[in-house]
Amino acid sequence: MDMNAIARFHHTPDSLRLMDSERAKATIRYTGFLAQDVEKAAESIGYDFSGVDKPQHERDNYSLRYAEFVVPLVKAVQELEEENEQLRAEKDAEIADLKARLSKIEALLEK
Repeated sequence: MDMNAIARFHHTPDSLRLMDSERAKATIRYTGFLAQDVEKAAESIGYDFSGVDKPQHERDNYSLRYAEFVVPLVKAVQELEEENEQLRAEKDAEIADLKARLSKIEALLEK
């Protein structure tokens, strides 16, 4: 995390910065999503995602509320499971059809 960039963005004077804490924080590798990317992805599919907090003024920044990801992710898993079940059923039907056809061919060859 670039603590100097954050301080510049928020116009935080050095006198208010906790340099030891910032140095410690700067060594941690953080993972997550970029709020702007999440916003763009949601907009591209026409989804009004409440988990993106947009800046309210020029000194504000984007943020994400990760708890808001739970419901759409659960819904997506449910939709994928439904699709997966349908594909399994189609595959099973196709396999049954192929087995029946193979049995007929084998029966003809035995004659």
